[in-house]
Amino acid sequence: MTAAHTVCGYAAICGFIRCFLLAFVTIPVTCATDGCTDWADSCFLLVAEFYYTYVLMKFSSSPSAKVRQDLCLCFFWSIFLLVLRVWSTLMILGIVHRPAIYHTRGTAAMIANIFSGVILGTVFNALASYGSGVLLFCPKDRTSSPPEGLLTDAPNAAGDC
Repeated sequence: MTAAHTVCGYAAICGFIRCFLLAFVTIPVTCATDGCTDWADSCFLLVAEFYYTYVLMKFSSSPSAKVRQDLCLCFFWSIFLLVLRVWSTLMILGIVHRPAIYHTRGTAAMIANIFSGVILGTVFNALASYGSGVLLFCPKDRTSSPPEGLLTDAPNAAGDC
């Protein structure tokens, strides 16, 4: 396994912690303090994040050639989510105001959202973007060993970075 596999593993760990916080801290605190107006969206987000985390966990222990198609989807999804995470961070911190998308929460809900969304969510998406991008575009894992007597300094078929 390569360093990119390790990064995907760390992203999966961060994702599981984020899912745990969403399920047991952020969603209940938000519902208790600001009402449960968007609980269905929050539950959908929780299920989507858990599945995405599971996929990253699978990537962390699989050769990149076997999961290349899934890596492509994961990479573009993680880049999209990273851009949304930056936008969401700006709204949570009150730098950008879009009342139709996000309304400012109370103090307890805002602290829970900052910790789970801004800190863990950004780290999760950044690690997922980096890990899946390196595995997709610059795989360093070799699927088979070269025949005896051949030099191994040449780049592999997918291209070394």
